[in-house]
Amino acid sequence: MEKVFKSGLIRNRNLEQLNQETVWDVVIIGGGSTGSAIALDSVSRGFKTLLVNSGDFASGSSGSSIKLIMAGPSCLKGLKEWKQLREDLEERKYLLANAPHLVKEKNFVIPCYKGSTLAFYYFTLLAGLAAGYGGYGMGRPLYLRPEEVIRKLPDVKAKGLVGGVQFKVVQFDDARLNIALIKTAAKQGAVCLNYVSAKELERDAGGRIQSISLEDQLTGQSFQAKCKMIFNAAGEGADGVRQMAYAEASPLTEVKKFTCMVMAARHFEGEYGMLTPKAKGEQRLFCVPWNRMAEVGIVEEKEGEDSGAAVTRLIEKIKPFLEFSIDRNNVTASFSHTVVTPKKDFGRGQEGSNSLILTEFENMVTVVGGGWKNYRQRAEKAMTAAIDAGLVYKKPCSTMFMSIARNHHFDPEALDKGLADGKDVTAQVVEYAQYCLEHEFASCADDVLFRRLRIGQMSAAVTEKLRPEVEKVFA
Repeated sequence: MEKVFKSGLIRNRNLEQLNQETVWDVVIIGGGSTGSAIALDSVSRGFKTLLVNSGDFASGSSGSSIKLIMAGPSCLKGLKEWKQLREDLEERKYLLANAPHLVKEKNFVIPCYKGSTLAFYYFTLLAGLAAGYGGYGMGRPLYLRPEEVIRKLPDVKAKGLVGGVQFKVVQFDDARLNIALIKTAAKQGAVCLNYVSAKELERDAGGRIQSISLEDQLTGQSFQAKCKMIFNAAGEGADGVRQMAYAEASPLTEVKKFTCMVMAARHFEGEYGMLTPKAKGEQRLFCVPWNRMAEVGIVEEKEGEDSGAAVTRLIEKIKPFLEFSIDRNNVTASFSHTVVTPKKDFGRGQEGSNSLILTEFENMVTVVGGGWKNYRQRAEKAMTAAIDAGLVYKKPCSTMFMSIARNHHFDPEALDKGLADGKDVTAQVVEYAQYCLEHEFASCADDVLFRRLRIGQMSAAVTEKLRPEVEKVFA
């Protein structure tokens, strides 16, 4: 069935601003975690800021993450990463303080079936505490006896269990956080537009980008936006934007896709999540309660593999850690988690092992990779790169202690939980969809069901049942 689109009040007002003769200090291409954070950083420094995204906000990798920030020694690959760990934990503190309505601490347990594994995780986490990371919110790890592990994780496999380690992670709603960042930036004066794609970059005789051709995907209307500089935060599309500036630009990004699945509410419905021990050559797996459901992940998708085959592999990998039998009947939905990183041989401008900030083509700053873990800091570093290159004036960053917008009219999480519990909240969902059309940039039913609500990622059956009613809002 063909999707039905409609443009709401705020979006229409923002489109009108593109018709004005404005020179934007900063234009951002890409409205995911990085782009939305740069928009907020830029506008809060006083720069005239425009952000465009070719699809809906959070419709890419930023809205289909694993929804966990596991910043802790248990996630380290080597001693060289301890400095990065301190920064990640510090960013986690800011996130918890700035968006408590979207972010919360979650206790995780690593069930261990070997004494050496138990000792490794416990003493690694304890070393982090001794090194002073407890002051960054890491918390003290707890050694758990087998019976304590089973009490906290009733669904975990009991046979052979020698104990476990409990530690803290952060669980958050990725798509709602993304949209909340957009709303916060918009309240400060940024013009943010979804379903507006960049078509062409116009350069002057000196090679500087002086304007960008834009197209509204809903109406086909074209716009020309003059700009002083551009941030390329287009994720998977970053290379395409670079090739608009220079057709022979070498590919910069690598893309990997992983599969997550969601199980019915009767599994892992307590307060604790599970992280499996690291096995050689294997991806660690997790099970975590999420809106009355249980999210399970992740396995890397093989080339040419469909989502069904990836889910089957994920089921087979998680089975050895579960007390109950699991098959496809337990799975209510699945989604693909995309990870974009810079190519390993692209060494210039590296900001970390999985992210890169690169000033190029006279007045473009390209930002690739990084994910949600340190999105605010990455935006600040990107702005610093623009300042160092003389593309914008030096002004202080204020996002460290900036509250992120919250929805005072509706409780989307409560609606998701009601839907997961089988309650009839269709009327409330339709009312919320109308609100999203006018105030949260939603332009079609999927924008509401998959990103303003999360039922689209939680239950395929419930989503299809709701879709006809929500589509009426956009007719």
